[in-house]
Amino acid sequence: MRDRFAQLLKPWSPYLPDSDIYLVGGTVRDILMGREPNDFDFVIIKQDAATVAREFAHRIRGVVVELDPTRNEYRVVKQPYTFDFVGADESEATRLHGECDRLLCT
Repeated sequence: MRDRFAQLLKPWSPYLPDSDIYLVGGTVRDILMGREPNDFDFVIIKQDAATVAREFAHRIRGVVVELDPTRNEYRVVKQPYTFDFVGADESEATRLHGECDRLLCT
């Protein structure tokens, strides 16, 4: 299963942070169900989601949409894909680490 995640993220991995990023939500569900996702949901730890989203958008020539800046939620659109980035604090990271697999596995 890990290979499937890595395969789907391979085109985008060079443009994402090396660490403290988790693939979550409906994206994980779709992959587990054998569907090809066109939207990717990420939780960002120890980094500002706005900064990560803006840098990612710049690198892939996408567009940033502020979903809810007060909750640190941003979307990058690069048709036909969307990438949602949400920031979380250290306590959330501890919980996520127990529930999710690291994103960028080699």
